[in-house]
Amino acid sequence: MIENVLEEIEANLFQLVGQIDYGEISNIETYWASLTESLEKLSEFGYSTVPSPPSLSEALRPFAGVIDNDLRDLADEMEFFCEGGGSTDSVDEDEIDVLQDNAIEFEKKFLKFTQKLRVFHG
Repeated sequence: MIENVLEEIEANLFQLVGQIDYGEISNIETYWASLTESLEKLSEFGYSTVPSPPSLSEALRPFAGVIDNDLRDLADEMEFFCEGGGSTDSVDEDEIDVLQDNAIEFEKKFLKFTQKLRVFHG
C-alpha cells in the first residue's frame, strides 16, 4: 500500500529536518541517505525510480511532473551539507541558520509532493 511507503518517506523527512532544526548536523548524511533511498520504494507503484540514486535530486527526477521547481532547487542547495560536503567543524553559524531555514521550507514543499501522490493514488 502506497500509504505505508509515503509514511516511511515522511518519517525520514521529519528525522532529517529535526536534526537540522536542532543544529545537529554531524549525522545528517545518514538521514539524507535514508530519505533518498526510501524514494526508491515508490517503484512498487509504477514509478520509474532511479536505482541507488547518487543524490536526492536524482531520486526526485522521475517525479518532475509532480514536484515543483522550488523543491528541486532546495534539494540542490541542501545536498552539499547533507551529502557530506559540510562538516560540523567547517560550517559557521550563518550557514547553519540558512540550512535550518532551507530545511523548514524543504519539509513544506516535500509534504506537498507526498500529498499529491496520496491524492493521485487515493
